[in-house]
Amino acid sequence: MTPSEFVQQLVNALSLGSIYALLALGLSMVYGVMGMLNFAYGELVTITGYAMLAATYLGAPFVVVALVGILAAIAIPLAYFVVWRRSRLLRVVNLVTEIPYAVPGVVLAIAAILLFLKPLPLVGISIYNTIWIILFCYLARFLVLGLRPVASGYHQLDRTLEEASQIAGARLLRRLRTVIVPLVAPAATAGALLIFLTAFNELTLSALLWSSGAETLGVVFFSFQQGGDSTYAAALGVLTVVVSIGLMLSTLFAAGRLPSGVLPWRD
Repeated sequence: MTPSEFVQQLVNALSLGSIYALLALGLSMVYGVMGMLNFAYGELVTITGYAMLAATYLGAPFVVVALVGILAAIAIPLAYFVVWRRSRLLRVVNLVTEIPYAVPGVVLAIAAILLFLKPLPLVGISIYNTIWIILFCYLARFLVLGLRPVASGYHQLDRTLEEASQIAGARLLRRLRTVIVPLVAPAATAGALLIFLTAFNELTLSALLWSSGAETLGVVFFSFQQGGDSTYAAALGVLTVVVSIGLMLSTLFAAGRLPSGVLPWRD
């Protein structure tokens, strides 16, 4: 072995040994703080984290699922009037739907607290400190995300189909059910996915509105992280990333069947 080769091997050994030393030091600190004796416990802790999340927080996305269904039911008829029944009042309504999404989430949450701090008039029911105040703020904030793709779908439809059914004597509700909804369903589905992806881990609104038993996934993840439960936080993070990637891939596979302009990230 020549002196140059010896020096090269020595440098390689020192660099590789330094990496192993840093790795051993990091693992000893991590597993020492977590109180685990050996690597066999790592699998147990990970499995326990997923099982705990599935058992305890399986109903946490209830607000988002309800939000998607309600906004899809609102966006289709509202976009019908905004696009095809233009008037000054409808232009104002269209502008109003954009304001809650434009203002910061903290501002919207404080406004909701001040609005619902006292029981609702006439009925005497208070939704403050419940899951329903979060759902109300989500409806106000994310309505525009469901409305815009549906409105884009309406702009690309031939209205003669709807006019022909109107001439045939079909009323508005029947025209919506039999003619319009099947045509704009792909755009409404894209809007629903966009809402779900945006609201799935939302935190700025929920951080001020959540209560015990009414936590959203964003609040749960933040609580785990701040409380030092890194195992549960990591498990929840992996689950949310998997769900988000799955939904994004589904939109990419269905992109060819959607009208142009429905997906904001697609040309």
